[in-house]
Amino acid sequence: MNSYDNLGELFDGRDDNSSSLSDALSSMLGKDLRTHMSANQKAAATWYGANGDVEREHTTGVFLKKPRVRGAAPILGVYVDSHSRMTDFTVNREIYLSRMYAAGLELSGIEFILNKRKPAEAKSSLGRETSPSARKVAPLPELSDEEKETIEEECSVLEEPLRSKVARAMEFSLRREKSKKSQNGEKGEI
Repeated sequence: MNSYDNLGELFDGRDDNSSSLSDALSSMLGKDLRTHMSANQKAAATWYGANGDVEREHTTGVFLKKPRVRGAAPILGVYVDSHSRMTDFTVNREIYLSRMYAAGLELSGIEFILNKRKPAEAKSSLGRETSPSARKVAPLPELSDEEKETIEEECSVLEEPLRSKVARAMEFSLRREKSKKSQNGEKGEI
């Protein structure tokens, strides 16, 4: 086994006092291999290392883009396999930016892009099996009137167009949660 075969293990047991990605990669891989990685490879390693299983499962590609403002840090482009994950990840953009910064990669932004290839093609091109989310799934359950009112109340302090976007994201998130609970035999109401 090569010293870089267990790269994922390096990040799995981290605690909040973990070293930066640069330090971790240097200690595991040695400075020589790290210097031979492209900026995109380093960014991908940082993305996969700084995030969890859900992000790793639904990410189909990572790349760096030139910043919009001259002299700013680059923008991270992340290809995802579904509209729902793109929405989830976009809502959590600031969390991902802080994780990436903590892992040693400064970015001026993150853009999530739907991979236009079919999910099976995208996964197989990365040498992975098709995920359960890429298979045909049942439609999401509808929300109760009470749940819709809760979303409306929570979003009432926001201005348009943000209000409608956040409300839609909350609706889909609650519907997915209800679906998961009903699949696990739990009560469907949240």
